[in-house]
Amino acid sequence: MLPKTYEKWNPITLVSWAAAFLVGLLINWGIPSLNSLLTSFILYLMISKIVNRRGMVTFDEIDTYQDLQIKDQKSN
Repeated sequence: MLPKTYEKWNPITLVSWAAAFLVGLLINWGIPSLNSLLTSFILYLMISKIVNRRGMVTFDEIDTYQDLQIKDQKSN
């Protein structure tokens, strides 16, 4: 079953992605794709913990398509 809502956007993901891109592009050690993957994973976890120590980080939510259909059926 799908969740009732999902995030509109997540800036932590965008920062992690940008940093991982730069690491893969500029670091000439190891395998660039693995360096990028590990960088994005570690950076995402670190920033998430700093921003919200309780666990889940939510910036804005949108109803899923399935949830909108249920709401529409109830209103009719």
